[in-house]
Amino acid sequence: QVAGPVSQEVCPHAVMNDSARDALLVGSASCLCYFLIYFTRTPIMMLPSSITAETFMEFGSTKVTFQQALSLMFQVGFAVGKFPAIYVISSKFFFANKLKVLLALNIAAAGFVGVPYAIGRQPAFAVLGLLLSTIVASAVYGGFATYLEGRRSTEAIFAAMNFSFIFAGSASRGTASAVLEAGVAPELMPLVIAAVVLPGICGLLVLLDRSPKPAAADVSARGKRSPMSGEERSAFVRAYAPGIALVILAYALITAIRQYRDMFSRNLMTAANGGVTPPSAFFFFVDFPGAVVAMLACGLMVRVKDNSTALLWMLGVMATSFTGLILSTLAFQYGLIGGELWQSIVGMSIFTAYVFPAGPFYDRLVGAANVSGTCSFLIFISDLCGYSGTLGLLFYSIVDGSNASETVYLDHFVEAVYVLGGITVVSLLCCAWYFSSRFSGKPADTVGVYHKI
Repeated sequence: QVAGPVSQEVCPHAVMNDSARDALLVGSASCLCYFLIYFTRTPIMMLPSSITAETFMEFGSTKVTFQQALSLMFQVGFAVGKFPAIYVISSKFFFANKLKVLLALNIAAAGFVGVPYAIGRQPAFAVLGLLLSTIVASAVYGGFATYLEGRRSTEAIFAAMNFSFIFAGSASRGTASAVLEAGVAPELMPLVIAAVVLPGICGLLVLLDRSPKPAAADVSARGKRSPMSGEERSAFVRAYAPGIALVILAYALITAIRQYRDMFSRNLMTAANGGVTPPSAFFFFVDFPGAVVAMLACGLMVRVKDNSTALLWMLGVMATSFTGLILSTLAFQYGLIGGELWQSIVGMSIFTAYVFPAGPFYDRLVGAANVSGTCSFLIFISDLCGYSGTLGLLFYSIVDGSNASETVYLDHFVEAVYVLGGITVVSLLCCAWYFSSRFSGKPADTVGVYHKI
């Protein structure tokens, strides 16, 4: 008996197993790497209050504390760094040299944040080093996004990665507090922590760069991802300008609230806790529930196959989350919940809304538009606006509350939740209406953005 020809048909289960294995590898490497990266950024914001409460400079009758100066430079650096990042990370040069660029950026960022302050031992060196570090680090997240986008599992990978950096924020702050409690000098603390995590960052970057590229089935479902010229980026933005503007406005306000809370976490949580500073374990775990909820909300979007439908679901979840933020703040003010529980709910609300414009939303938009390109430049534009919004909130806080007491920080945060949170919810609902109308009655994944210009 002669055997028949061997079938060349690919088993769907084998394809799914390969896709799941690839997603696990890419997700694990990116999550662990970005988790460690936060330990090079955040610890310097946890210097003792006895140091950070000192006046750094004065503008007329307005005094700027060391803590406020660090916070301002953190935002300025990340905002300024977005301008070159938009062009570099979406360029052919970056796509051909991803590993070298990301290694250089992370090594430089870690060095700038720790070495100047360790050597100079003066606040001015810490502020200058943080500014240089954040300018360099500003391109890193978008660089990571180019490894994650364009896959059927993109939301799941972004969900896991966002879990890692949300938890990393509180974990790195808790670690900084613990290191200081162990007796390490404040001037050395950021450098010590950065030196410990940097080898792991570099090793995981090498692993991420060697991870599998999107498969043919991924390209079919989400579109091919490739560099984009300036003309192509401009054309894309013009095609969906109203919707992009609305989601960027919402993201800018979400980022402002999130960053303000991160920059002054010790002050806010002490004031919310009745003037008693919570233990380092609380700072370490306070955002763990938020990380879990955000990961689940984002990961479930993998089940939504249609790209335009996924956009609407994401906007709805974001609006619901920020409505919860406003209601929980009311409950705290009326004494219905305590300060620690309130801050846990705040973290869940902020990060659940924050996770989608941090990558998944724009990945789906590029997929719905049915074009070959990258979503990284949209992430950078959103981040630029987000850090600009945070700067506005910081300047308001400095001018309106030059005494920089913990109660003042808390009052400003509550005001921001009500005002900026309300605007965010309205913007998201308007954005949902726009995209619903834009893709209404059309097969969303075959619209073709350049045919609509």
